[in-house]
Amino acid sequence: MIKYFLKKLNKRSEEDLRLHYEVEKSIAEKLKKATKNERKVIYRTMYDELFEKIPNHSRLQRRASSSKTKKTNNYNIKFLKKHLNGIKSFCEFAPGDGKLSIKISEFVEKVYSIDISNQLLKDELIPENMELIIYDGYNLNIKKETIDLVFSNQLIEHFHPDETETHFKIVYDILKPKGSYIFKTPHNFSGPWDISRYFSNTPQGFHLKEWTYFELIKLMKSVGFKNFKTYYYAKYFFFRLPVFYFIFFEKIFSVIPKSLRRIISFPFLPHIAIKTDK
Repeated sequence: MIKYFLKKLNKRSEEDLRLHYEVEKSIAEKLKKATKNERKVIYRTMYDELFEKIPNHSRLQRRASSSKTKKTNNYNIKFLKKHLNGIKSFCEFAPGDGKLSIKISEFVEKVYSIDISNQLLKDELIPENMELIIYDGYNLNIKKETIDLVFSNQLIEHFHPDETETHFKIVYDILKPKGSYIFKTPHNFSGPWDISRYFSNTPQGFHLKEWTYFELIKLMKSVGFKNFKTYYYAKYFFFRLPVFYFIFFEKIFSVIPKSLRRIISFPFLPHIAIKTDK
């Protein structure tokens, strides 16, 4: 029932949604079955392949709308700005069009913008204090303990489950002592949040794994992170709530069937937002 209403709310046709789903699912299945070295190759071309086959992709539509991009970036800047005091070096993973990193460069001395492919607009002017780094998802050419604050938005869910810990280790290594990582990612219970949401109760597209607060905090603790601050995060607003709030509702909703859970849990667990320290 929820998938039916989601389709009705989307501006794209049933045929367009189905094509997008099948293309993304096909690429995702290759990723899931691939070895580490094979994934490196797929990472470099997966979005080019997707955007070529799905020219009306929502990300491309947002790029074409300066007002939507500005609204999203203003929201993220509002979320980040309170954490920028005393910050000299900032690093964003998966910056997309790079607009947020460019804006943050006005507030800090150095910005590193890290992605698996260059998705900046062709005529985009990069500030002198910003550096775009293209990497393979594993080997990052940044010295250890050089970054004050790392940020990512809608990234964690795209990792192969075997590689999420690797990502956290990379972030931990480049952070200065007492440096922080702030990230946002869709919540498993109210998902899936990729194109699968119109056809399935589990992620089948580029969201290789959607997480819970409990899972992520447990994983990050094993890497060495500490001092977890958690936020209630929905579209264009956020506020801080204790970890207990999220763990409590995750335990309650965990016993509910997925098809019903994604509806009931949404007001309580829409997305995940965490700030953690080295």
